[in-house]
Order: sequence, then structure tokens, then C-alpha cells
Amino acid sequence: MVHDRKLRVSQIFLRAEETGSMAADIECSHPEDKYAVDIWRPDWVLDGIALASDEDAIYVTEPALLGEIVSALWSTKACVVGHNLKFDLMGMKKTFRNPNFPENIADTMIAQNLLDENLYAGQIGLKPSVKRLLGIEMVEFDEVSSDRTSSAFKEYAADDARNTLLLWKHFEPLLEAEGLLHLFNSVHMPMLKVCTDMELLGFRWDFEVAEELIAVYLDKKMQLQQDLSEEFEESINLNSGDQIAKKLFSSIKDGGMGIPTTGVPMTKSKKRRSVDAATLDILAADYPICSRLKDYRHATDMISKYLAKISAYSLDDPNGRTHATTWLISATGRTRQQNPPNQTIPKFTKFYAQAGLEGDKNYEPYKIRRGFNAGPGRVLLKADFSQFQLRLCAHISKDKEMKRAFTSWSCTVCGKSGDSSELLLNCPECHAEPDERILTDPLVNGFWHGLDLHQLTYEACSDVMDSRQDGKTANFALIFMASAKRMHIEYPKFSIPQWEKIIFDFFSKYKGVRAYHEHLEKVMDSGSEVRDIFGRKRRVPKSEIRRSRKHALNQLVNFPVQASEVHYAFLCCDSIRQRLREINLWNEGDISNPGCGIVHFMHDEIIVDAPNNPEIVDKVGKIMLDVMRTRVKLSVPVNAELEVGVSW
Repeated sequence: MVHDRKLRVSQIFLRAEETGSMAADIECSHPEDKYAVDIWRPDWVLDGIALASDEDAIYVTEPALLGEIVSALWSTKACVVGHNLKFDLMGMKKTFRNPNFPENIADTMIAQNLLDENLYAGQIGLKPSVKRLLGIEMVEFDEVSSDRTSSAFKEYAADDARNTLLLWKHFEPLLEAEGLLHLFNSVHMPMLKVCTDMELLGFRWDFEVAEELIAVYLDKKMQLQQDLSEEFEESINLNSGDQIAKKLFSSIKDGGMGIPTTGVPMTKSKKRRSVDAATLDILAADYPICSRLKDYRHATDMISKYLAKISAYSLDDPNGRTHATTWLISATGRTRQQNPPNQTIPKFTKFYAQAGLEGDKNYEPYKIRRGFNAGPGRVLLKADFSQFQLRLCAHISKDKEMKRAFTSWSCTVCGKSGDSSELLLNCPECHAEPDERILTDPLVNGFWHGLDLHQLTYEACSDVMDSRQDGKTANFALIFMASAKRMHIEYPKFSIPQWEKIIFDFFSKYKGVRAYHEHLEKVMDSGSEVRDIFGRKRRVPKSEIRRSRKHALNQLVNFPVQASEVHYAFLCCDSIRQRLREINLWNEGDISNPGCGIVHFMHDEIIVDAPNNPEIVDKVGKIMLDVMRTRVKLSVPVNAELEVGVSW
């Protein structure tokens, strides 16, 4: 019997070599979770692997065969296909400790997202996709999972692999026809391998620091609660929208604060005035109590959304590490993480921002990211892109003034200057060392590549602005078409008319950016698509345009820069992985491995966990900076900066 099944497996692999593709899908179990989604848990078990070629499909559970199947998958030249393939690769890699990955892989979930970015999450699962695109009604897991040794369950598992392969046969020619196959194969599939190792390795969470953080935020929350009770002159449930709305908008005569309701929207149910974050943002400029309500909610969110949740997830791991699931699917091209949502943890929380003292040690207790650290004998290398969205905006819009700010270089040692689209680390004429002070002090001798874009914007808008910081604020918002009203809410330092003047002056200087925005508006009106620099497409449905033309246009304006930023980061992560593998320093997702591994990435930063060995740290840091500065040649230089420390 086993011999017959082994023969069928061999025939599937032989057929896959002939046709170029095969599908693989794992089934697994966990004593406390029917769906066994947390592969990193120690008692997670791989029960079997389903394989499919275009002629046959089989579900295998025999332990002796499973190891052989994984080895064959890792060595086959055929494309290994899966739906949410990262999950399958993680399960097989954790169980059998195989280094690296199958050479050619394809995830049909990601393929579908690239082809139709506006499908929502419930539409891109395997079963709804197969039904919608192939007309096949598949059996649900809950219908057969009670007896996993039954023939019905085995057929269910084999069908998953069989239909996944059919989906790939459907998607592959569409990807090629729409010019997306290169993006899929060269950007997304390599990043899927990086994420597989990253999720298996996890990111260490320090429980002692977490307890300190929870105590700090809880103390802040209790103080705010006391202050609000005194201002309201009674104790109310600050988590109740109904009670807050009644207190804010009722007349003073009726025991309320008497805040006018003009312009305050109603809730969806139309039963009361809204007290959501957007409403409190607007009201906070005139009513300080609304600002304190925002602070109370912020402290509450920091505890419940991040600190408690991260701690709970890391408690489930014997090594105290979080294993956030990274999804490479979205309408915008950006990634998202869940369980826990590490990517959304703010760098500086609201209490930092209020003080305007981001680096002040008095506000260090509020920094949630310090809960993530490398642990004994390890360090974190964090490389950040420098002004990357602005550089991409200059490249994409071809704005001459913005490009000049990044390509210009000058040297006060030899007196030479020029332009270069490649990053210069020394003067090309006299090899003088870089010194950014030459931008502000003519007496300093040194070299610098680039101008101060924030200062240039401040000077262009100096009728209203009074600092370089104002220029920085405008730069990162106005390239994305932020309105005067939104800017006033976020930065009430200037009135709406003043922001309107700033916006006028900004686009008078950066005419190429304005022209690009106008081009995108025409694209939206024509029903066409916009693409990022790597070829990913974005279309805004007509229903969204009818609902809010401004919001729809903002989506199109945001997309080319933000999606390009993410895809560039994907390429960098893959190159870092490849180069560390070449020198035997890459960690294959195994906590017992002493090597280096990417433990976190965002659109503008990559973090590597490495041994605290000066030689290794120096080598890895140089690789990270070299990759991030040179991975793709743009019309402006790309720069990145490195920090080494024990915590994020």
C-alpha cells in the first residue's frame, strides 16, 4: 500500500517536471486550535501533505513519505504552487528543518490580488476563488474535519491541491498578459520566502519592559480619567460614546458642556452626534477637553491594542517571541501584520508628540518599541531609508526642483559642485568626507550630496511658515494632496486660509508634482489604471469615486509612491537574505540557529537580529546599507542610515 502511494507521489513529481508546475498543501493540527494557524507553537503538528499534478492528486500522511516529499519539493525544478503558500512552507520548514526553499514558487492568493486589487479578503480565499473563477463548489473543512483519517477528509485535502493548481493555470497567463508576471516572480515570491523565515524566527518581546510600559500608560490613563471627571464634574464611562456625546453637546443648563453641534456629524444610526477620532480632532482645537479625551483613548489603545496583545502572543511562545503574520496582499500594495500588529506600533506615541521632545529621556518610558529587543548576546541592526517617499515622488513626478534637491552635491574643500543620480559618499573630485553642516555653515569644510529639501520648502512658503520643521511637515503631506482642512486638523498651528496659502506656494515651487497630480485626476476620470515603478496596478472603482471624489483621488495619488516604496523594500529584504546566505550568516527561521535574520520590516526600515560580534555586525551593516542604497537605480540617489542597539 505504501509502495503504491510512493509510486503515485513519484509520478506526480515526474509529471510536474514535464508540465512545469505542481501544487502542495499541508494539513495540520493543534490540541487547542481546530484550524492550527499558529505554526510556531511547540505542540503544532503537521499531519499530512497533499500534492497535485494535472493528472493526479494525493494526500499523504505516512511519516516516512512526508520527509521524502519535502526533500523532493525543495529540489524540484517545477514551480511549487500553493494558496497562501507561506503557511505551507512554514509548516514544512518547521517540521523538517530544510534550509532554503523550493527554487520556483507561486502563491495563487497573491497572484489573484495583483490581478484584481479591489477584491476583499473574503473573496480571495481558495474556496470562493475556485467557485467564482472555475465554477467548482468545494467541500468545507468543517464538513470533514471531525475524522481526519476518513477517505472524505483525504479527498478534501487532495482537492485543495488539485484546485490550487487549476487556479494557477488560470492566473499565470493573465499575469503575463497584464505585464505582472515579472513583478510576481521577481518581487513578491522572493519576499514570501523572506517572510516565511521572519515569521518562524519571530521578534523577541521583553516581558519586564512590557510591565514597565503597561504601568506607565495605566498611570497616565488613570490621571486623565481623574482630570476628565473633575472637568465633567461627575464620573462617566469614558468608553461610552453615548455618555460622552451627551456630556459634550448637552446645554450647560442640562448639565453638559454646551459645545455647539454645528458641523458635528451624526453617527450612522442617526441617534446622536459622533464623538469618533475625526470629530474629536476637529473639536480639540477649540475645546481642550476633547484633546484630553483623545489622550485618554490613546493611553487605552496603547495598553489594549499593543502592550497587552503583544504580551499575550509572546507568552504562547516558549522563547517569548512574537510571530506576526505578514500579509503581502492589499489594494494599495502595502503590507499589513496581525497577531500582533507590529507594523502599526507608533515610533513616538502621542505623549512624545505633545511634548515635542522625541529624543528626551523623560519621554522614553512611553516608547512602546523598546519592548522589542535582541536578547542576551545579540543586537538589532536597524536600517532606515532617508526621505524615501520624497525621493520617489521626485523620481515619479519628474519635478525638477525636487530632483535637484537630491541630485545636487557640493564640496567646500575643493570648491566643486555637480549633480549625480547615484549616491556619493565622498567628494568625487577631492574625496573629502561628508559633513552635512556645510548646508548651514559656510565656514565648514566638507562635502555633502543633496540640498535641504525641508529648508527649501520653508523658504518657498515663508510668508506663512516660520521654521524648517514647518517645511518638513508640508513636504510629507502635500506630495499626497492633503487638503488645507486636514492639515489644520493635524497641525492647528496654521489656520485653514494659511494652509491654503502654503499649499499654493508649495505647488508654485514644485510644479512637476502638481502636474503629476493633475495627470492622475485625468486617469481617474478616464477609468484607467495607474502603476508603480515596478508595474503593480491600482484602479479605483467608480462606486468609490461617486462616494467621495477627493478620497478616490487621494488613493491614486498615494499609490505610486507608497507601493513603489514597499516593493523596493521587498527587493532589499530578498537581497539581504541572499547575501547573508552566501556567507553562511542567514538564519533559516530557527531560533536555535546563531546566525542573522530579518525580524521586522516596514515600508521604510529593515531590522536584522544578529550576534553581538563586532566583525559580524560590521559585515551585516555594510551589506544592509549597500543593498538599500543601490538595489534599484532611480533618477535620484537612494540613501539609508544604520543604527545598532539592543532594542527597536
